[in-house]
This record gives sequence, C-alpha cells and structure tokens, in this order.
Amino acid sequence: MSSVGKLNEYNIVIASIGGQGGLTLSRVIGYAALLEGYNVRIGETLGMSQRGGVVQSYVRFGTKVLSPLIPYNKANVILGLEPLETLRAAIKFANENTLVVVNTNPIHTITTLVGKEKYPSINDILAKLKQISKNVYTINATDIARKEGLPMATNIVTLAVFASMKQNPLQRESYIEGIKTFIRRRVEENIRLFNKIVNEYGVKS
Repeated sequence: MSSVGKLNEYNIVIASIGGQGGLTLSRVIGYAALLEGYNVRIGETLGMSQRGGVVQSYVRFGTKVLSPLIPYNKANVILGLEPLETLRAAIKFANENTLVVVNTNPIHTITTLVGKEKYPSINDILAKLKQISKNVYTINATDIARKEGLPMATNIVTLAVFASMKQNPLQRESYIEGIKTFIRRRVEENIRLFNKIVNEYGVKS
C-alpha cells in the first residue's frame, strides 16, 4: 500500500509477550518510517522482556513528532501479538477508530501461570475489543507462521497483515528494508513470508 502523503503524527502500539519479537517489530516499523522521511520516536514498557513477560512498544512517526509517548486513546493502530495484552493496550490507547490487528493465539503470562490472574476466553477478549474499537481484525498469526516453517515469525505475519490494509501509510519496500536490517536469522525467508502474507492473507483494499 503506497503512502497517502506526509502525516503530522501516526501512533502505533505493539502489544506482546517477551520472546514474540515485539521490540524487533517496533524497530522494523520505525526504520521503515525513517526511510520515508519521517521523524521517528520509539519507546517501550517492559514487564520482563524474556519469555512470559509483558512488553508494550510504541512507534510514533510524522512530521511533527517529538516525544515517544502516545497519549491515552490516541493510537492509530494496535498490533497485538497476544490477545490479552492487546486488550490491555486497547483499554489504554485505543478509540473507536483505532485499527486493532490481533493474533488470536494466547500465551499465558507469569501472572496467569502462577494463578494470580485468570486468563479470559478468546471470545470474551474479542468481544471487549469490539466494544472499544469498530475496527478489529483477527488472524491466527502464530499458526500461519508455524505452517510456513517460521514459528518465530508471528511479528512478521502481523506486520504483513497491517501492511496490506488501507490504514497502512508506509511502502511495502520500506518494511522489507526494515526486515533486512533488524531480523537476524532466516532473513530471506522472513521477507518471502512477509510478501506472501501481504499478497494472500492480507485484507485487500
């Protein structure tokens, strides 16, 4: 999807669990925006950036972006690599027009594993997301990545889905340059997967 013109401000929240590549995804998107001439700011909140810990990453780009902090309810997009963490991010950052792309494959966090918190059903999570935003798109990115032989590429599948949508303001080629720069293993395979998802799985607009 081609750029629709220079934006003053565009805010993306990436909601994930440690080990899913949320931080890497923020760098890929930030680099893509930088290549297209935008000011870019990246921030993150780390519960624990190892497996089982909550990770929220923030990517802001535009012609007038100075701070990495996204105001409450001002996200243009939430890319959710894990459903419950997507809901948590949406409660804080989404509004009714926010695009929410959510991977429906759950990963239990430390708090749910030790019994301090009950993991809700996926149907309940999605119902609550749809109460917050009218633009919720679901995909089992983890399952797709596994079937394609790249089980660690949930982040790339989720990015590709977003890259195919009309709300995406950046060029496909810019994302590919970001993948080349920040993906450390099986780079060409990740690029092929990205292109395949954009072409075959993504939302056509």
